[in-house]
Amino acid sequence: MAARISPRASTTELTAIGSRERPDVIGFRSNCSAVIECKVSRGDFLAERRKPERASGGLGVYRFYLCPEGLIDDCDLPPRWGLLHAVGRTVKAVVAPMGNLWPPVGIPDEQTHLYTDWLKYQHQPNQYAERQILYSIARRLSGNGARGCELATALALLRACFGTSSNDGR
Repeated sequence: MAARISPRASTTELTAIGSRERPDVIGFRSNCSAVIECKVSRGDFLAERRKPERASGGLGVYRFYLCPEGLIDDCDLPPRWGLLHAVGRTVKAVVAPMGNLWPPVGIPDEQTHLYTDWLKYQHQPNQYAERQILYSIARRLSGNGARGCELATALALLRACFGTSSNDGR
């Protein structure tokens, strides 16, 4: 099955205040975030697993490793991580929830039956660090009208993702 990750805002290799992480890819939808860490060597993967953010906090409600086939096995994955394989010019979901639902953390108990497969992959992210990433994206997009995005549009994205007002700098 081909992986379908369709973030509404994304960036690569971004550093922001409040996080020591520099995810290879982080993407945001209106209700959640996803991180993809790309690995090309076994040593890089093993070093990645020792980072403190992998035990608690960190970025991404949903987290995936992307690597060539055969580099990482299902049994090597940390709890609740997905695995994607690069196959030619496509990405194949090896360990991932089914569908394209992307539910947020903290859905009401009466709705959990709708997302059973997805809840097994959820992490509790560091929301402060994620907000800093989004503000950084907004600042970059608003600079000189880069890629046709105005500051108001970027701030609307922040409000949609975190329910913050434009005056809320936290």
